[in-house]
Amino acid sequence: MSWPDQRRDEKYFLGSPMIAVEILSPGEEIDRKLTLYFAEGAFEVWVIHAKRKAMTVYSNQNDQVIRLVVDREYRSEAAQATFSVTEIFE
Repeated sequence: MSWPDQRRDEKYFLGSPMIAVEILSPGEEIDRKLTLYFAEGAFEVWVIHAKRKAMTVYSNQNDQVIRLVVDREYRSEAAQATFSVTEIFE
């Protein structure tokens, strides 16, 4: 989900989106990507674990990264919406 005032060039958005969604591949490390997303201004990063049918949400709050394992529903203040993990995998 991009920021309402997200910068862009002729083809691409520039910088991080407001909410980044990563589908984790087997053996993939997410730490480096989290650092990049938050350094570029992302508010939340959702990491989808397809094999486990689970989601982990990382949010940047007061320059601290908070990790939340979501098993049912997640209320995103950035998106102003509630998301069901079950519906993501349907």
